[in-house]
Amino acid sequence: MKEIMSSVRKATALSLLSVFLGCANAEQMERQIAVTDVQMTMLKQNIDMYDIGFDGLPESLEQLRDGPSDPAKRSRSDNQILTENPTDAWGQQLQYTVDGNSFEIRSGGPDRQLETDDDLIIDGKSS
Repeated sequence: MKEIMSSVRKATALSLLSVFLGCANAEQMERQIAVTDVQMTMLKQNIDMYDIGFDGLPESLEQLRDGPSDPAKRSRSDNQILTENPTDAWGQQLQYTVDGNSFEIRSGGPDRQLETDDDLIIDGKSS
């Protein structure tokens, strides 16, 4: 009888632990999503600063670090907007795409894969 009760306790403890770990993982994922959202929002603000300072969107995130490819525009500022390309909470580089005067910032999200259902996306427009 003691062995049966011990097995029941172990099974109950394992069930409770798996439920707890599931909640802990869900909470961790929520924090990672929130951190990535803040990082992407800050990146959008940096892109907006570039747009205002150089009268147009950067062609790539590297231009936020290195300045515009156009020497005339580059001579207007010695300041770097970014020192390195930003990553999300999962350590993956954020994707930046430009289409005319609109842009998109994308994180692969928890699965770390771009163009899947869990991607985090922020859109913006040139001013």
